[in-house]
Amino acid sequence: PHPIILHPLEPDDLQGQSAFDYMIAYTKNSANYWKPPSLSTHLWILSNVLCKGGQSNHDWTEVTTKLTRYVVARSFQKMNHRFNNKYLSLPFFRSLLNVNAVPIMSQQTLEKERDQMEVDSDRRFLEDFINISPLENHDFIDVKIPNILHLAINLSSDDNSLELYTNKTSTEFHQLLLDILVKFRGALQKVTSYDNANAKKDTTGEDPAREDTFNKNIHNIHVYGYALLRLSRGHAFRLHL
Repeated sequence: PHPIILHPLEPDDLQGQSAFDYMIAYTKNSANYWKPPSLSTHLWILSNVLCKGGQSNHDWTEVTTKLTRYVVARSFQKMNHRFNNKYLSLPFFRSLLNVNAVPIMSQQTLEKERDQMEVDSDRRFLEDFINISPLENHDFIDVKIPNILHLAINLSSDDNSLELYTNKTSTEFHQLLLDILVKFRGALQKVTSYDNANAKKDTTGEDPAREDTFNKNIHNIHVYGYALLRLSRGHAFRLHL
């Protein structure tokens, strides 16, 4: 017999909302933080939000941001488990932490052919992560990266010769990568620990304190996760490894 493909059913409490608005409302409802949606509801949200008809009144930047936050909110426990896997992830993370000095690159390495998509990813990292963080008293970056900041501030939109990773910036890049990884892991551990503690409590009704804590950590996971995504697809990261 052939498999039958069934479309996920609309949630019973949709109340005339679009899939996009329902997704936002579901994530904001503090009572739902500790109660993931059913598989059918989850699939309905994803399938409808990813279709243009599901978010016709919203631009794609907003859709991508809200959808990513929803996925993080639904998947942070699995992400935390994967990051802290003692065989698949932690050995590589600890190896990076144990690097004391970044070696000087040879001229041959510096002159390697660059993929334009990788350069564009480096550019988006500077535009979307470095430049959105206030240059003073910011929360997202704790390491000093004067040379990378200089690149970000003087970034030209029509310059295709961006070199994020050079002998001048390599140590800063390594320290920045570690800082992002440490904060990403910390946010995952915090929200997972908080989730486990609150799962044992009565979570019905509104709780502003719980909502603020949850949202802050989900926001941090989203921000640092996006930074890691841009770095992993960039030319600088390939040179560093």
